[in-house]
Amino acid sequence: MLSFRNIECYSELIDENEFFKQFYNPDLPLRYDSNFFQLKYQPTLSEFELIEEMQYQFHANEGLKHMKFYWPENKGFTSEIMAYFEKEHYAIEMLELYTIDPKNFESDKQTSNIKVYSLSKENLVDFKRINYPNDLIFGKEFADMKKNMYEQMLDNPSIIPYIAYVDSEPAGSLISVIGEETVEIDDLLTVTHLRKQGVATALQEAVMTFAQKNSKQVILVADGDDTPKDMYLKQNYTCIGFRLGAQKVFAK
Repeated sequence: MLSFRNIECYSELIDENEFFKQFYNPDLPLRYDSNFFQLKYQPTLSEFELIEEMQYQFHANEGLKHMKFYWPENKGFTSEIMAYFEKEHYAIEMLELYTIDPKNFESDKQTSNIKVYSLSKENLVDFKRINYPNDLIFGKEFADMKKNMYEQMLDNPSIIPYIAYVDSEPAGSLISVIGEETVEIDDLLTVTHLRKQGVATALQEAVMTFAQKNSKQVILVADGDDTPKDMYLKQNYTCIGFRLGAQKVFAK
């Protein structure tokens, strides 16, 4: 059964016990989704405070600037945990997991004028350039880190980024992650002034073609508050679960 366990976090599992799994990537310290605890159960407040202290000590020792916790799939926060997060100024997120059989993908967008290519040394500069403004939202240090991450993807056979062009102009991109049963769509992006022209559809069609040839399901994660999830439902994706997260950045 597909779940958030099928989602790539660009990290390594470094510790596991009956309470949580710990993921850590020293090469991506500013990518909070690569450095976190995945809880296995619903803790009481006192239990969570002990878990929180464990992560704080580890992250502080490793020079990380945040704490992040994911709750078990399809479980909400208790009222006492929610009150604690509000008091401690945690940011809360809800992620939704979507899946589709690639042969069922539908769209009324015309994409014949859009060319889609897998990432190569020849188009890497374009790929980095169109992603940089979006990455820069999280700070220059983060955006520069992502540039290095994109370069490393060229040598990773399980990751296939795509870039789309409209009339030879770089128009959008996504990253596909190849799993045993799935192909994950990540970081789907359309350049602002080229939106509503079918760029996102063309990029997804490239993934659907690959997935269908290799007998894999397509999955993606959407923020619970994002409007693109309405597009996914129209394209025949199905929401199969949610996951709550809590994140806190250390005060400078």
